[in-house]
Amino acid sequence: MADIVKGKTAIATGAGRGIGRGIAMLLGQEGARVVVCDMAPLAVYLGSDSAADIAGQIFSVRNNEIYLFNQPRPIKTIHRAEGWTPEQLATELKPALAPLFTLLERSEDVFNWDPV
Repeated sequence: MADIVKGKTAIATGAGRGIGRGIAMLLGQEGARVVVCDMAPLAVYLGSDSAADIAGQIFSVRNNEIYLFNQPRPIKTIHRAEGWTPEQLATELKPALAPLFTLLERSEDVFNWDPV
């Protein structure tokens, strides 16, 4: 198996305990880079009757942390009745919209602590 997984990345869901943890450990011992993502409990909960009133939300799992993200919403529009050309966009888009762009921080800048 080492030849198959060495140098590859394996995403191991349910690797926090039980057989998932054992498989993740084995893959790591065989040379794979293992990314642990235990999102199964959240998925099961969201599919249950207890979460029937939760819809349209964006969640993320990072080890034992669960994050709720904001929904993407329009915040400003630019319009041209006759449509746009690439040249018009080059002169008008950035001045109109760039001040509202979302900063693309790296994960280490946003999450300045180790996953729990």
